[in-house]
Amino acid sequence: MRAFVQAVLLSAASVALPIMANAADLPIQKAPPAPPPLTWSGFYLGVHGGAGFGAKTFDYNDLSPAAPFRWDSSVSVNGPLGGGQIGLNWQAGWVVLGVEGEGSYADISGHGFCNTTVFFVNCSARTSSLAAVTGHLGAAVDKAMVYVKGGAAWARDSLTIANVAMPPATIAFSSSLSDTRVGWTLGMGVEYMLLPCWSLKLEYDYMDFGTKRYNFASSSTIVPAETFTNWDVSQRLHVMTIGINYHLGDVPAY
Repeated sequence: MRAFVQAVLLSAASVALPIMANAADLPIQKAPPAPPPLTWSGFYLGVHGGAGFGAKTFDYNDLSPAAPFRWDSSVSVNGPLGGGQIGLNWQAGWVVLGVEGEGSYADISGHGFCNTTVFFVNCSARTSSLAAVTGHLGAAVDKAMVYVKGGAAWARDSLTIANVAMPPATIAFSSSLSDTRVGWTLGMGVEYMLLPCWSLKLEYDYMDFGTKRYNFASSSTIVPAETFTNWDVSQRLHVMTIGINYHLGDVPAY
């Protein structure tokens, strides 16, 4: 019996030793390195589209000593917009700081009645472009980032006051002007990394361009010249956009 056990052990050893020797000669397989963590740091550029809406007030000021009245009128405006943006982010932990410049072509327009001391006129307004330079403060959570923003804003506006000759009125006139308004903006949004380097964002912005006094060119020899002067025009807009950004540099982990 002892001889049988010894024979079995010798046979097992003769098989195991060569296998162990071959295994010792095999190269050691190292685990692949973990991908770098997702980061929002770096430059990015993208495009956006959406819509804007709000109101422009055409407030006529009759400054004559005989009848010093202020006539307040509001015109609703709305319409589409689209453009692009470029920016830079810096992330430390979950905090993301950034700066961004953006510009949009727009067709945010509307018209309505405006009152003056003499009669009602038609007031029309159109914003043809918007621009902003803002700073961002965000909070990153995995592939998403929630942020707030604020900074300076610009709007290119066209304004018109007009009257159509309809019985019993017999006076017709029209006067227009264009101007670039400067104001401020505050907004918020959420951005999500859909694919490596590509993110999708949804954003809301409030834009306030304050009040500015305008004098339209007189275009009638019958209507008093004062009717075209001393118009205080205020503008406030709400803008909703959806956009996509491409992040330059190293591809973030996904």
